[in-house]
Amino acid sequence: MGHAKVGNMSTEHSQFFLVRLWSDPAGNGKVEWHGRLQHVLSGEAHSFGNLTMLIDLLLAVLPAASPDDEDLHGHEGERAPPEAI
Repeated sequence: MGHAKVGNMSTEHSQFFLVRLWSDPAGNGKVEWHGRLQHVLSGEAHSFGNLTMLIDLLLAVLPAASPDDEDLHGHEGERAPPEAI
């Protein structure tokens, strides 16, 4: 089976996900983000209760990552640098 091209990128090493996000009031003017991550081709879906859980789910469902990919997962309360995402 051939691999499609999207722009200059081959889809051979790509994974396609649908992410649905919504927010709920958390008090003090803050919001809590929730959502659902669905793998487009397999239909496998997972719910998550915060954005940190979304990153954890992505790391869990993606093929084995290199040690450098650990930079994607920031510590609680911290954000990964934009260039790492």
